[in-house]
Amino acid sequence: MDENLGQSLADEMVPRVLLDRMIDAFLALDDEGRVTYLNERAKTVLGPLFEDGSDAERLQGELLWDALPQARETKLYERFDEAMDRQEGDTYEDYYPPLETWFEVTLYPSEEGLSVYFRDVTERKGRVDRLRRREAALRNLYEAIASPDRSFEDRVDALLETGRSTLGTEYGTLSRIENGNYRFEFVRGPGDTVEPGTMVDLEETYCEHVAALKETVVIGNVEMEASELTDRAEFTELGITSYVGTPVHVDGEVYGTLCFYGTAARTEGFSDWETTLVDLMGRWVGTAVERNRAAARLERQNERLEQFAGVLSHDLRNPLQVVRGNLELARRDHDSEHLENAEAAVERIDRMVTEMLSLARTGETIEETETAELATLAREAWEPVSTTEGALSVEVTGTVEADRARVLRLLENLFRNSVEHSDGPVAIRVEDTADGFAVVDDGPGIPADVRDRVLEYGYTDSADGTGFGLSIVAEIAAAHDWSLDITDAEGGGTRVVLGEAR
Repeated sequence: MDENLGQSLADEMVPRVLLDRMIDAFLALDDEGRVTYLNERAKTVLGPLFEDGSDAERLQGELLWDALPQARETKLYERFDEAMDRQEGDTYEDYYPPLETWFEVTLYPSEEGLSVYFRDVTERKGRVDRLRRREAALRNLYEAIASPDRSFEDRVDALLETGRSTLGTEYGTLSRIENGNYRFEFVRGPGDTVEPGTMVDLEETYCEHVAALKETVVIGNVEMEASELTDRAEFTELGITSYVGTPVHVDGEVYGTLCFYGTAARTEGFSDWETTLVDLMGRWVGTAVERNRAAARLERQNERLEQFAGVLSHDLRNPLQVVRGNLELARRDHDSEHLENAEAAVERIDRMVTEMLSLARTGETIEETETAELATLAREAWEPVSTTEGALSVEVTGTVEADRARVLRLLENLFRNSVEHSDGPVAIRVEDTADGFAVVDDGPGIPADVRDRVLEYGYTDSADGTGFGLSIVAEIAAAHDWSLDITDAEGGGTRVVLGEAR
């Protein structure tokens, strides 16, 4: 409603019957703050303030601040004089404790007094506040789980605290279920009622239903909604009367539960949004546990690979050195083709040990990377391969975020594979691709039916080959999470394309 119309109402130029039909409450005050008129809606809104049951009509002719002393604590009291002095309209929101209500208030001043329109916006404010709280909860949840510097334990603690504050419950727990036992792994709550590590029978908990149903269980009032649970320790000993719990799935099985408990029944239960939030938390925990398990398996695998590398380095190479030495001594006394064949076999075994040692270590997790220019890496990798039987052309301009030593080994193996599998001089080119780089040669190429096999350990079509060169390339690419494709080069030869490079 515009200011001119508001002033006309204050001046009673519009029939009062229209004012009484308005959905907004309306007060007309004179220049001293005395009530000169209030419509039916205003009487309804202000009526509960009169404990003796009298009608708000009694405000008529009274100074508002005297008739309703609480009004002196409102913005209306603060802004009355300013509005009258400046003769400018104003709109604001204010909370009035005696009515437990938020109002949107609009003021229209005139020389004779002030027109006051006020509308109950408590529900709207509640929606806005809920949205803000939800936004804050999601932000806190993201901050809790997204930081790479926080441990799993810290993230779970922060997640439980976010859940407690958002849901308004006293307790938040992450528990493990094993062989009918229920063990509290993480606990957030008042006092030491329940400690991490405490183990109870699953049958004594509300979470038994979560594990059995394999889905989220929501109880706003245990006595009213799930009276069959009132004999359980959580109710009899802890007084838990409201509960929301979700299963934590790990590797397709129920690992445990993520739960939030309250000692006060909830008249409106848990909302769908709150239930969804708990579901999301449970899914994150399950994914994080799976990731931790995978990391632990990988660490054990790396330890075994390191042990294997140690065996290759010492237990196999030392006897090879003895054999090589004895062959050299034998050659001094006897020059035989058989000895030459034996020496060649020893050299091949030594190359195989070297390649296997490299393979054992290239599959380890990459912990540190650096940004490196592909052109520089290509030229460095070519140096130990450089031969009159091959020529390198570097046409790449991109960079990679990678383990420098391993990428050098990858390129060297690709270069060496091109040279060793060509009958004559071979031209090798390193070039950019849309999302990475490629190594291209004009050699004999790799038949389509064996392109997958050449990446397997030990596959070779050469009597002198070790069968590990390209498998090492595949391992290094996988460690960097790069794609690897082998195709025909234009005009003949092989094109090895590696993706995800920058």
